[in-house]
Amino acid sequence: MFNERGPHIDPRSWNAFTRRFAELAGEAKVVVLAGSLPPGLADDTYASLVTAAREAGAATVLDTSGDALLGALAARPDVIKPNAAEVLEVTGSSDLIDASAELQARGARTVVTSGGPKGLHVVTEDTRHHVVPPVRLRGNPTGAGDACVAALAAGLLDGRPWPDILYDAVALSAAAVAAPLAGDFRRDLYDQFRTTMSVETSHAPDTH
Repeated sequence: MFNERGPHIDPRSWNAFTRRFAELAGEAKVVVLAGSLPPGLADDTYASLVTAAREAGAATVLDTSGDALLGALAARPDVIKPNAAEVLEVTGSSDLIDASAELQARGARTVVTSGGPKGLHVVTEDTRHHVVPPVRLRGNPTGAGDACVAALAAGLLDGRPWPDILYDAVALSAAAVAAPLAGDFRRDLYDQFRTTMSVETSHAPDTH
């Protein structure tokens, strides 16, 4: 596995990209924005893409970290999906509920935090959810986060309620860990996990 920074992006290339992005976003209902920012782009780059997607009528799922994540929050992405380490990095808090509240105060609408074998913690504007895989798996975690994001985007596209979205997200990411190759997943485990999980749900406290 190689994990390297992307090429330097010059203003002309970026302008061409953003024009094409706006065109494609106009044909989409959900846009996923993921990964670190390549050299040459400002920390608020994702904020401009979130805004462009919203103006085109598409919801956004943002999966990034550090300054790129913080720089995007003012544009109010619909869903952000950091992992627990990335939440700690940008908020200084290991309490996922408190950290999610801080990220929402900065602009995120829904915060989905992945904790690996500890499952997903989700804080929306009025509810909280926690889902854990039914069994602890060993395998290849590469691509599991991407599988989770794909399930989140598909659930938003279909307009499903959060518990249903989370069943899929946890089941698919766990089934991806069990597959030997990144980008693959075990369909048998996905089908099994999808029906053997439960979601802990509570309402967010009224702060008004």
